[in-house]
Amino acid sequence: MAGWSVYTKITLVRDPKRPKLGENITLGELLKKKAKEGVIVLMLVWDDRTSVPELKKDGLMATHDQETGDFFQNTNVHCVLCPRNLDEGKSRVQGFEISTMFTHHQKTIVADSEIAGGRIVSLVGGIDLYDGRYDTQAHSLFQTLDTVHHDDFHQPNFAGSSIRKGGPREPWHDIHCQLEGPVAWDVLYNFEQRWKKQVGNRHLFSLSELDKIIVRPTPVTASQDHKTWNVQLFRSIDGGAASGFPVKPGDAAMFGLISGKDNVIDRSIQDAYIKAIRRAKNFIYIKNQYFLGSSREVYCVRCYPHVALRHTREWFSPSNIRLAEENNGDDGLDADLRDYLTFFCLGNREIKKPGEYEPLEKLEPDTNYSRAQQFWRFMIYVHAKMMIVDDEYIIIGSANINQRSMDDARDTEIAMGAYQPNYLATRRPALGDIFIFRMVLWFEHLEMVDDIFLHPETLECIRKVNEIAEENWRIYSSGDVQELYGHLLRYSIAVSHTGEISALLGTQFFPDTKAHVLGTKSDYLPPILTT
Repeated sequence: MAGWSVYTKITLVRDPKRPKLGENITLGELLKKKAKEGVIVLMLVWDDRTSVPELKKDGLMATHDQETGDFFQNTNVHCVLCPRNLDEGKSRVQGFEISTMFTHHQKTIVADSEIAGGRIVSLVGGIDLYDGRYDTQAHSLFQTLDTVHHDDFHQPNFAGSSIRKGGPREPWHDIHCQLEGPVAWDVLYNFEQRWKKQVGNRHLFSLSELDKIIVRPTPVTASQDHKTWNVQLFRSIDGGAASGFPVKPGDAAMFGLISGKDNVIDRSIQDAYIKAIRRAKNFIYIKNQYFLGSSREVYCVRCYPHVALRHTREWFSPSNIRLAEENNGDDGLDADLRDYLTFFCLGNREIKKPGEYEPLEKLEPDTNYSRAQQFWRFMIYVHAKMMIVDDEYIIIGSANINQRSMDDARDTEIAMGAYQPNYLATRRPALGDIFIFRMVLWFEHLEMVDDIFLHPETLECIRKVNEIAEENWRIYSSGDVQELYGHLLRYSIAVSHTGEISALLGTQFFPDTKAHVLGTKSDYLPPILTT
């Protein structure tokens, strides 16, 4: 298991409609139980250098890393707090910057499974095993505070928030995936490279030992299976975080790695995004926590320009991006830019229902917390890192679309790219599992099904979605409390024909807050942390 954060006190199974034996066991106790039964449990948890008892034990990012390390001390679980160490080619100043500002951001689990006599199964994506991450497609703010979120109340946006003071909780939207077959072993190899760099060979299975308990890498489906997948693993990592990288530039190039001054990097996530964007024919749909590349204070020459250069229509946001081919006149000067490039965010609004949780403490009046509670609304945190191209290709992983995730020598990241060879958008639309997944996501966001969504590349489709998002934003931002059924909101900005960006009239701030719609520079966080 590798994670940016692993919190021992959460429970993974908490569906009241489908109770399971042992569902109340916490993650920490479950891992100790499996280790006591003889399962080898290895954990690489990012060591936040700011989490020191003398300053702030939880650290700047409140990852619980020290608490997790202490929990597994003197147990059969081998938990290693893993700092983001510098590569040998970096100076001491650069090394300090890397170790304090950048992270191990991969979120992976590798385990043996009973599938087909014993195979490796791996999980990758954006979900950390951390407090506040458990959610459903309803993204409830108040209605689960007496059930699945009572002991997992997470609201870091309001100082002093607690379950005793009531909601809204911070809803969470994320995407993860399970991998089987040879690509699942690639996730294992990635973990082994990182473990060897940090710990050495201790506790790792040898290949001969694995042969006794696990089926060697073989395809899960036959090539003639109409539903078969082709999957490839990508990373953003360097020799400071993974062992076994070639030393000679020629050898590195043979493996698709980039070599510089005493440094070898794997930038395949960045390359995968760029290649997928370049080959897009109809549309691109992106969900990402960040889409940053505009700071003039941070050197950045990554994949953002490749999106801008596409002659297609796009949807961008902390939630989605969409691209579609369209010809609107000879020069396009009269076109509405939102027909080509449109931004969304996600939010929820509820109304009080009988039997809901009643807070035990009253809030201070005229605060962001009290206003959010009064108006029964809050934004949904979009943490997903996913891109769908033409309904035929998908990338899911841990990497944000910003410099620190794509730089290869900053945060360590992992992702997978996949397609079904029998469902390609060549002569007709791709209608495989990626298409189905997109339609399910759109139903979650829009709370409706429409035949027009079958053709996301069309002008009619993007205008329909924009229309729904605008109405949702009207309901969300209204002073009258109304229940919001869909979650997709127009991002409250306007873009002129000259490209000038401004906040919509009357929306300088997101509702109930002093958070600027157009953003503002942090007084204490340097741009390098988020860009």
